[in-house]
Amino acid sequence: WLLTRIPPAAIDVAARILAPARAPRPGVVRFRTGLHSPAARTLLANSITLVPGTMTLSVEGGEFVVHALHPRATVDLADGEFQQRIARVFRVEPDSSPEMRWDPLHEAQEEP
Repeated sequence: WLLTRIPPAAIDVAARILAPARAPRPGVVRFRTGLHSPAARTLLANSITLVPGTMTLSVEGGEFVVHALHPRATVDLADGEFQQRIARVFRVEPDSSPEMRWDPLHEAQEEP
């Protein structure tokens, strides 16, 4: 499943860098997960970082801090898909969709 997420994300990153109309809107997203196992959290953190346009910055307890090139890059995190798939691997109860907080790195600029 992860391998199916990487190519479209790489194309999206390239398009955002090369096409001014699709400019990056970098930010940081914070969310909590119910994955209790250190191995499950490590797998989640590494899976996030493998997808172009996202990078796990920190994991403290169940709280993840992730940098994203654009809010759209966090869709799989927002709908809980990553967490649910990892929960199945570790045979634990899957999380529901997490509550996420997006903090843009730059204020939106108005067009001149």
